[in-house]
Amino acid sequence: MKMNIFNKKQSTISVVGVLLTIISFSPLSLNAATVIATVDAQITADASMAASTGLVFGDMTAGALGGAVILDPDGRRISSGTVSLNSASVSSPATLRLSGVPNGTYTIILPSSVILSDGGANNMIVTGFTSNPDAGGQLNGSGVATVKVGGTLNVGANQGFGNYSGSMTIVINYF
Repeated sequence: MKMNIFNKKQSTISVVGVLLTIISFSPLSLNAATVIATVDAQITADASMAASTGLVFGDMTAGALGGAVILDPDGRRISSGTVSLNSASVSSPATLRLSGVPNGTYTIILPSSVILSDGGANNMIVTGFTSNPDAGGQLNGSGVATVKVGGTLNVGANQGFGNYSGSMTIVINYF
């Protein structure tokens, strides 16, 4: 008989524990609060970039010591060393057209160097890339901006004749 009474007491304690647990998590609790928060989302236009023109250093003659041709983002071209510029030559900075969210901001990451090749054994390196704007900017109210890019063409001593070309990668980060 004692065994049956002991089991009944255990059962009674377990039922009371379960009832206390249910009551403490009940929605009737006096400490409950309800919060309403907003949820927002924005769909934006795709950001894009297109090169209107590439970076063109124009015609030049390499001298016995070589040198450089600097083409700034505003289109000014100067030479150093024994490099002579052909004054009738067409040169231009690269012109990029950006589009995206109106008044959105962006940053510009320019390459550190680019190798130009004549398709044979001759190469030249472009370094010192610069842009206008220089580090980034803001798209206008229509979501458009123009970026111009220049650089420094390093011309070797008695650089081989020919047409040199290469490609550069410019990264634009939109915010």
